[in-house]
Amino acid sequence: LWHHRGKGYEALYDLKADPGETRDVEPDHPEEAARLRRLLDAFLWAGRHSFANPYHYRDWPGIGP
Repeated sequence: LWHHRGKGYEALYDLKADPGETRDVEPDHPEEAARLRRLLDAFLWAGRHSFANPYHYRDWPGIGP
């Protein structure tokens, strides 16, 4: 699943059948895309205060808003 929240872009690829990621299969598998999106959201929420999350750095003095 490719998911870009800021640009509103999302695509789902079958890497076994299409390793070059040339065909978006999300329209054919909306339930799988939704499942993966939920997993991604949970992962990002769980790591929201970790160093793996680039938004973490917004909270650092002198870096954030």
